Amino acid sequence: MQTIPNPLPEPYTTTTTEGSEPFLVYDNGSETARLLVFASGTCLNLLGGAKVGFMDGTHSTSPVYICVSFRLYVLTFACLV
Repeated sequence: MQTIPNPLPEPYTTTTTEGSEPFLVYDNGSETARLLVFASGTCLNLLGGAKVGFMDGTHSTSPVYICVSFRLYVLTFACLV
């Protein structure tokens, strides 16, 4: 498996929306068990106010650098985000 650049290049740490909002929330910097958490401020606000949440994890469709990918979803206004 290839290694993830440390520190991550800026295109991976910010959103591409106007204002380039921070997207990398946490990076433990480990060379053996790296943990990266990505989220926009908007999505964190939705997650914090949600009454219903879902989680999904996968191994087979993860990007080249990543062993496991977990995603959190919230139900808001009857739409899954």
